[in-house]
Amino acid sequence: MTASPANGSPRTTLIAQAGLCVAVAAPIVILIAPGRPWTWLGTLALALFGFGPAVTCWLDSGDGFAQLALTAVLSLATYALLATVLIWWQLWHPDLFLILAIPTLLSCSRRLLVPRMPPVRRPAQRR
Repeated sequence: MTASPANGSPRTTLIAQAGLCVAVAAPIVILIAPGRPWTWLGTLALALFGFGPAVTCWLDSGDGFAQLALTAVLSLATYALLATVLIWWQLWHPDLFLILAIPTLLSCSRRLLVPRMPPVRRPAQRR
């Protein structure tokens, strides 16, 4: 895995764009149309791509399928962890899951707005 945001790989850029779209659109759909079929789609999008893009937009796995799988698994794990914490603290409310959109919105927008730095060139070795 490459942890450098300066590489500007298309995978990480695409994940950042998708994460930004989900972080903006899913909460709007969930809050505007409660109890409608669109709410289920917004909730599913938030569960599958709610938090994962906040992390995977900075990490390039080297494979598109692995990148997508890592994003979905990380999102679902975070969703399950938040559900467990909310139930444990007796604060269960479905709208509290919208908290997951905040780090995704911040991280993905920063990933897309950070200027690309040129790669560091190492001096040639003497023989």
